[in-house]
Amino acid sequence: MRLQIDRFEGNDRVVVLSYPDGREGFDLPGEFFPAEAPAGDVFDVRVERDRGETGRRAEENRRSLGGLSGGGR
Repeated sequence: MRLQIDRFEGNDRVVVLSYPDGREGFDLPGEFFPAEAPAGDVFDVRVERDRGETGRRAEENRRSLGGLSGGGR
């Protein structure tokens, strides 16, 4: 996926558009981008699943829900 910086909103939000079609737009935290990145810059974006962390969170949720119903003791 590729994104292009459209504009900056305040000090902490960046509005990006899908690139090259520009059909999808959304806000992201400014901390995701280099401080010197200007409007118009294009970025390649890749999302990776963290299976280990997902498993840890799922187990934590199971324990929490078990404790709420009285079955986690």
